[in-house]
Amino acid sequence: MFTAENVQDDTPFCGEDFRADWSMLNHLLREEGYELPWPFKQSAKWFSPGGSSILAFTKDYSFNSIAGLNLSSIDKLNESYVKHYLRD
Repeated sequence: MFTAENVQDDTPFCGEDFRADWSMLNHLLREEGYELPWPFKQSAKWFSPGGSSILAFTKDYSFNSIAGLNLSSIDKLNESYVKHYLRD
């Protein structure tokens, strides 16, 4: 499992350009035969930059997939989703 404690200096991510990092993440996963799980793809649409972070991944052998932990900030949820999901 990769966690924040295992951060590498030679990371393929710049941390400054979300679209470039998103593209690199998808490329690296596909090279290994994986796809980014649906909830993580959706979180990129739901939140403004910085509102959703993938904290860790692990391989789930039971489902032949990867599982991950995502931290999201409700105050960075895009307005259209706030209106749809968090109505008064």
